[in-house]
Amino acid sequence: MASLLTLGLRTRKGAALAGVPVLFAGRQRSHLGALRLTCAGEQLACEEECGR
Repeated sequence: MASLLTLGLRTRKGAALAGVPVLFAGRQRSHLGALRLTCAGEQLACEEECGR
Protein backbone atom coordinates (compact mmCIF):
# COMPACT_ATOMS: atom_id res chain seq x y z
CA MET A 1 0.00 0.00 0.00
CA ALA A 2 2.87 2.39 0.74
CA SER A 3 4.13 2.04 -2.83
CA LEU A 4 0.70 2.95 -4.24
CA LEU A 5 0.51 6.02 -2.01
CA THR A 6 4.04 7.03 -3.04
CA LEU A 7 3.14 6.65 -6.71
CA GLY A 8 -0.02 8.69 -6.28
CA LEU A 9 1.80 11.49 -4.50
CA ARG A 10 4.54 11.57 -7.15
CA THR A 11 2.01 11.63 -9.97
CA ARG A 12 0.34 14.80 -8.78
CA LYS A 13 2.31 17.93 -9.55
CA GLY A 14 1.40 21.53 -8.73
CA ALA A 15 -1.82 22.93 -7.37
CA ALA A 16 -5.02 21.00 -7.79
CA LEU A 17 -7.21 22.41 -10.55
CA ALA A 18 -4.61 25.02 -11.46
CA GLY A 19 -5.95 27.41 -14.06
CA VAL A 20 -9.59 26.86 -13.12
CA PRO A 21 -11.24 30.02 -11.75
CA VAL A 22 -11.63 30.14 -7.96
CA LEU A 23 -15.37 30.65 -8.33
CA PHE A 24 -15.66 27.15 -9.76
CA ALA A 25 -12.75 25.33 -8.13
CA GLY A 26 -12.03 27.01 -4.78
CA ARG A 27 -13.80 24.50 -2.54
CA GLN A 28 -12.62 21.50 -4.53
CA ARG A 29 -9.05 22.80 -4.54
CA SER A 30 -9.11 23.02 -0.73
CA HIS A 31 -10.67 19.56 -0.44
CA LEU A 32 -8.12 17.99 -2.78
CA GLY A 33 -5.29 19.64 -0.86
CA ALA A 34 -6.60 18.15 2.38
CA LEU A 35 -6.87 14.72 0.76
CA ARG A 36 -3.26 15.00 -0.41
CA LEU A 37 -2.11 15.74 3.14
CA THR A 38 -4.10 12.77 4.44
CA CYS A 39 -2.52 10.55 1.79
CA ALA A 40 0.96 11.77 2.72
CA GLY A 41 0.27 10.96 6.37
CA GLU A 42 -0.96 7.49 5.48
CA GLN A 43 2.13 6.95 3.33
CA LEU A 44 4.43 7.85 6.21
CA ALA A 45 2.53 5.56 8.56
CA CYS A 46 2.81 2.67 6.08
CA GLU A 47 6.52 3.28 5.54
CA GLU A 48 7.11 3.35 9.29
CA GLU A 49 5.10 0.16 9.77
CA CYS A 50 7.21 -1.53 7.10
CA GLY A 51 10.38 -0.37 8.85
CA ARG A 52 11.54 1.94 6.07
